Amino acid sequence: MGRMWQAGYVGAVAGEGDYRRALEGVTARVMVMPSKTDQYFSVDDGETEAMYLKNGRFNPIPTIWGHIRGGGANEVDSKWVDTEITQFLIEGDLGRTSIYKVVVIWTIIKTFNYIVHAFYQLL
Repeated sequence: MGRMWQAGYVGAVAGEGDYRRALEGVTARVMVMPSKTDQYFSVDDGETEAMYLKNGRFNPIPTIWGHIRGGGANEVDSKWVDTEITQFLIEGDLGRTSIYKVVVIWTIIKTFNYIVHAFYQLL
């Protein structure tokens, strides 16, 4: 699991080895949200990736917490992320995406935040 992000090169799946061509083939709405202080996935990389997505939006998280962006432990960051994702989902075509699917996706995101928060409490 720890190497998934290293082994998950999108250019190997599509785009004939070119990640830019692979991203250009994505038609789903995507919001790229790196932390402004993330040292693993830089803001510059996220901005570049969003440029190649047909329906991409670049929306960096304004936080001092780096890669984990507080992991749900920072109320200000969590509220900002919640608001931005909610707005992104509302702006989508809810005529084709049922509200049920939106709720399921949102529940998964919130559950992940709680798991990460609980993990960091144990450290």
